[in-house]
Amino acid sequence: MKDWFGYEYGFVNIDEEHLYFTNSGNWSEIANLKERGETGKYDKLRKLLRVKGIQGVLLLLGFAAALVVAGFTSANLGFAVLLLAGLYSFYMYIRTEVGEAFRLPKKKISALEDTRMGWRITFVNAGGQADSYLVNGADAKGEDFFKQLKLELEASIKA
Repeated sequence: MKDWFGYEYGFVNIDEEHLYFTNSGNWSEIANLKERGETGKYDKLRKLLRVKGIQGVLLLLGFAAALVVAGFTSANLGFAVLLLAGLYSFYMYIRTEVGEAFRLPKKKISALEDTRMGWRITFVNAGGQADSYLVNGADAKGEDFFKQLKLELEASIKA
């Protein structure tokens, strides 16, 4: 069984043993995925750059808002509106690159909770530590998958 669904920050590919959180949804991408908690040589640097990139976009949005507040001349307003529209478009374009990419064995999932924000998956990561990941904005296929997985998880706990 191979399947996939989209969520806010990318895609979840599914097979019999794992969930694969990817940016593209491409099955060829899963070959290089590590379990969450396994760190490579450059993983911390990538995460830092991703966070700094988001902070940079927020800083530019704040700058654009300051232009609007500072003066409502038509030139400033037009520039600020264009800047905001451009930044929003840029964010929507790179949104899937913001999400994490990792492999999660189904057998390591200890809890699955439907929250207002999305599905919270609690599991044991590769380092043996309790960890969780929030899957926001799963599409209809993803919602059905998580409901079924939750029923399977509850049944295995009762057994």
